Amino acid sequence: MDYTSEQIAAWGGRLFNADNLKNNIDQDVIWVVECNGRVQGFGHLKKTKVQSQETAFILALYLAPEALGVGAGQKILNHLETQAKEWGFKEIYLESTLRALGFYVKNGFNVTGPVTSCKINGTPIPCHPMKRFLV
Repeated sequence: MDYTSEQIAAWGGRLFNADNLKNNIDQDVIWVVECNGRVQGFGHLKKTKVQSQETAFILALYLAPEALGVGAGQKILNHLETQAKEWGFKEIYLESTLRALGFYVKNGFNVTGPVTSCKINGTPIPCHPMKRFLV
């Protein structure tokens, strides 16, 4: 297992905040994949500062277990990268979960530094900072 039960509980136990969701939808790009009326995954891209430079940053790319291995993640990633190019960016950044690291490496992302962590509900969650040059 990639994460401890405490980390999984912190991640999965976040409270829903409708105002945050509305702000994200209004300001960022969120792409949702669905099948038969059920959400199967989503991607979230925003413009943000990385090393004092504005860039495209993938905040999230999540898939339901039944959507793994059928190309849904690749489609979401392609869409997010296309949007970043349309914004004029030459590279795209993200912080990969331990579980998703192989997916991103397979898709041309490179680790840019040591494992970092973000805090969710006070619990540190390890992740890999990554970037990919867009062509």
